[in-house]
Amino acid sequence: MEKKQLGSSELYISTLVYGGFAIGGFMWGGADENDAISAIHAAIDGGVNLIDTAPLYGFGRGEEIVGKALKSKKGKALIATKGGLRHDKEQGELGGQKIGLDGELVKWFRNCRPKELIWECEQSLRRLQVQEIDLYQIHFPDTTVPIEDAVGALLRLKEQGKIRAIGVSNYNVEQMKKALSVTQVDSVQPPYSIIRRGIEVEILPFCIQNNIGVISYSPLERGLLAGAIAEDKIFEPNDHRSEHPYFKPENRKKVLSALSKISSICTKYRATKAQVVLNWTSQQQGITGTIVGARNQKQMEENLGSIKFKLTSEEMLEIQEIFQEECKSFVS
Repeated sequence: MEKKQLGSSELYISTLVYGGFAIGGFMWGGADENDAISAIHAAIDGGVNLIDTAPLYGFGRGEEIVGKALKSKKGKALIATKGGLRHDKEQGELGGQKIGLDGELVKWFRNCRPKELIWECEQSLRRLQVQEIDLYQIHFPDTTVPIEDAVGALLRLKEQGKIRAIGVSNYNVEQMKKALSVTQVDSVQPPYSIIRRGIEVEILPFCIQNNIGVISYSPLERGLLAGAIAEDKIFEPNDHRSEHPYFKPENRKKVLSALSKISSICTKYRATKAQVVLNWTSQQQGITGTIVGARNQKQMEENLGSIKFKLTSEEMLEIQEIFQEECKSFVS
């Protein structure tokens, strides 16, 4: 699998990045640990060399699973995790709330106080069972803490040898400029898909100009762009898709209509709709790596099929125009 340098860091990452949000279980209706480990192993065996996780993914469970999975794959994959979202301490800016697997309401806070970020990094090192984290990222900006202070904490962690590269997630251009006033930022992690292309306006050009790697997430919009979620599917209350606007039945209908119109391209490459959509996303200028989630080995193997062909520039444009037309009036 092709690998690209992540910004100006010493890290080279694969085109596809394994995303560990779902395997934590929280906001996904639960997860099976053995299936998750099989998915991570399939990713590495298929050429993926970066595993992305975060403490909020199952309140540490996601990181623990990654640590277990990598025991038998030592030296074959880089680890990316994050700090700055806390469910265990009501301090900072409220980031969100959701019904947990036990039926209780869970709240999490954006907490980027330097001492808290440093504490979180220590907990992640323990759960991941490593001495150094390859890429450590601020999960979300916290408006109650100066960005310069938060990024400064990551710089100290790097100087202490606890992390190798510094990243941010969900930052806009102005926030990245403040981060760059402290130190070189190696990567940013924004949402990006064929139906959510806002980063093309400012973020991608800024990152290209400033040599910041872009690791995009939600390329399949939590499974929506795979085409397997029917218009009338009902999600459980502890599944975050139950409240996500993209999953309103009228929006699902528009996505399914767009996907039906790329069937001929799928047939040409003997690829699934999800694989064609992933191929389109990973080929976009400025994208260093594309995060793909998988709960089990089968899902990961399908993701890996997305890099076994290359869409032509004409097909890329055709797919883009189809989705622009069919999904231009999404209901929020």
